Amino acid sequence: MGNGIAHVAALAGRSVNLVDLSAPLAERGRAAIEKNLARQVEKGKLTAEARDAALARISTAATSPRSPGPTFVVEAVRRERGRQERPLRALDRLLKKEALLASNTSSISVTRLAAATSRPRNSSGCTS
Repeated sequence: MGNGIAHVAALAGRSVNLVDLSAPLAERGRAAIEKNLARQVEKGKLTAEARDAALARISTAATSPRSPGPTFVVEAVRRERGRQERPLRALDRLLKKEALLASNTSSISVTRLAAATSRPRNSSGCTS
């Protein structure tokens, strides 16, 4: 799910830092995005220039950012009990209070996830 979110964000002109547990995993996510963008070019839904621009906006890392620079972060950790809270706690401590901290979950209570942060009152759930 994370690489799909990164794909859409990069196409929309946003800088994306795709973070995973290891550099090879983060690169695998980027490779999936590259493959999907190439497919869009082949189908005529995207120009090669737009593909290249989107890819240029994506960087990868094996750890969370060390500075409070990001203004919007989406957690997309595999759904296993207890796995989401740890990165949310770490990101909550790192990010500026104005930054948006979101979760890509449909099976875990947003209220429960928000309780792992210092911003539980700023949470809301949304379903599609």
